[in-house]
Amino acid sequence: MQLSLFDKPQKSISKEVKTKKLKWKCHTITDKKDLEKLINNLKKSKEIAIDTETDGLRPLKNELVGISFAFNKKEGYYIPFAHKEDTPQLNRQKTLEILKPIFKNSKIKKIFHNAKFDLLVLKHYGIDVENVFFDTLIAANLLRKDEGEKINLKFLSTKYLKEPMYTFKQIMKGKYKDFSQVPIKAASEYSAYDSLQTFKLKQVLEKGLKQIPELYKIFKNLEMPLSNVLFKMELTGIKLNKEKLEEIGKKIDKELNKVETKIFATIENKYPKKWLSMNLNSPQQVQNFLFDELKLPVVKKTIKGQRGTGQEVLEELSKIHPIPGMILKFRELSKLKSTYIKSLIKEINPKTGRIHTSFSQTLVATGRLASSTPNLQNIPATTDHGIRSAFEAERGNLFLSADYSQVELRVLAQMTKDKNLIAAFKDSTDIHKKTASQIFNVPIEKVTKQQRQVGKRINFSIIYGLTPYGLSKDLGIKLSKAKEYIEKYFDTYKNVAKWIEKTIKEAKEKGYTKTLMGKRRYISELKEKNRTLYQAATRIAINTPVQGTSAEIIKKAMIKINKILEDKKLKAKMILQIHDELILELPKEEVKKVEKIVKEEMENAVKWVVPLEVAINIGKNWEKVTK
Repeated sequence: MQLSLFDKPQKSISKEVKTKKLKWKCHTITDKKDLEKLINNLKKSKEIAIDTETDGLRPLKNELVGISFAFNKKEGYYIPFAHKEDTPQLNRQKTLEILKPIFKNSKIKKIFHNAKFDLLVLKHYGIDVENVFFDTLIAANLLRKDEGEKINLKFLSTKYLKEPMYTFKQIMKGKYKDFSQVPIKAASEYSAYDSLQTFKLKQVLEKGLKQIPELYKIFKNLEMPLSNVLFKMELTGIKLNKEKLEEIGKKIDKELNKVETKIFATIENKYPKKWLSMNLNSPQQVQNFLFDELKLPVVKKTIKGQRGTGQEVLEELSKIHPIPGMILKFRELSKLKSTYIKSLIKEINPKTGRIHTSFSQTLVATGRLASSTPNLQNIPATTDHGIRSAFEAERGNLFLSADYSQVELRVLAQMTKDKNLIAAFKDSTDIHKKTASQIFNVPIEKVTKQQRQVGKRINFSIIYGLTPYGLSKDLGIKLSKAKEYIEKYFDTYKNVAKWIEKTIKEAKEKGYTKTLMGKRRYISELKEKNRTLYQAATRIAINTPVQGTSAEIIKKAMIKINKILEDKKLKAKMILQIHDELILELPKEEVKKVEKIVKEEMENAVKWVVPLEVAINIGKNWEKVTK
């Protein structure tokens, strides 16, 4: 039958795409007899698509409202459990127990869109899923040719299948608090259709990946296995000592009050009383005070033409007046309190007592992992307030941090095959001192700490498409001197300059740049006539292969480490990934064994001429293992 929700197709995603209506069958399973028929069909299927519906976006906290399945191109099935309407519904726990053999059957391939979420929802009810074969979200991300292009299920259905879908916002109609309030009929049509389209998209996306063997290999051997590792990391989570964090919050409050008092005492003594009611968190009010009252110079303007009051501006203005520096300090403390004290406490799962961040494989264009709800990759590493010290290992456990040393520079050396760069890493030479010695024409043993810092800045900035103007601004030197430093860098590492030129040229010809494994990033701005946009695009073309390959290296290591820990039945578990760093929680008695495994696997993730080095730190809390 054709269903009411889909009688009127959505507006197409673009003028070029014509959508079509789809005739399909939606089955709502509300009795044991229909459930048995569904299970028989699922047992016979080689592939099934699965989608869960919850009353929120926290899979380990929120409740499962219903679940849907699809195993052919014409039908979708929905089992409601917890809709708030007076209609018979199957018991959730009993039904999941009956379905458990289907989930555990490794002969049946399971297809999801954003598999980690559904797996965590099911694990919340004690259900493990075997043979998670295909994730349409990950596949679509590898295939997209524009990083601004959406990869949500609704968009993909219209793009690849020319079949519109109702969005979650449309199904909620602005009047339902959560999915449990959606009427069963509408919920069935919505969720069953999600599974149906996921099932169909798998075939299209798999075909697209196989047409580019490099991408299919990345999907099959890297991203899908990694998704399973991340699922386990999210499930484990990390313990946060609430009392300790609240104590840190009190100290921040005291400091915040001191800074605020000092600012307004200065204002009261020297400026009109109207400014005593100024909101220090208001850019507009701060802007008026700094530039209209204090008559300070305008350092920068926003896109909308407003006088900037951001961190960079306040740092510059603090050189000529004390108040901008105090306002900057006030803002930093306010951010610590709102972003890292209040919000982190709210994120503690009441059932586990831990924080379960979500890791995304699709948010960052270079391929790096992103952390959200909450973002633990952004927790300050170096503050006087020690927020990381509130993240603690359980009693009897420790944290182990394994951090790659200068991995992006090592990737650059491998990619460029520059003899001097490779030699520095093979001989364990201090690469920053080596660069500084060439730039300042002094023997390496006589390089000063300040000169080494300049060498370090240049080494890392080259990866991000450093310009003489950018370097002159960063180091506070003349443009001519910055040009001289960069020329000397490229004179020392000649192959780096050649590689940059070649990489940009190839990206312009092909329309994309790629990592060593072959993950592509399309850069349409390389055709731009606008100089600013073009230069930004060249920086992307240079940085993506390096940063993306670095991301692939640690992903490979994570997959291998996870397998070894499980095979050896060790209790150690990976809990965080902060770009080039892995953090594990483990019993004290496993430290030596796990340290050896982690170091060995991370340093041998790739077989290169350029050696990889990993620094290991052990401690009771996150701050103790932070360099």
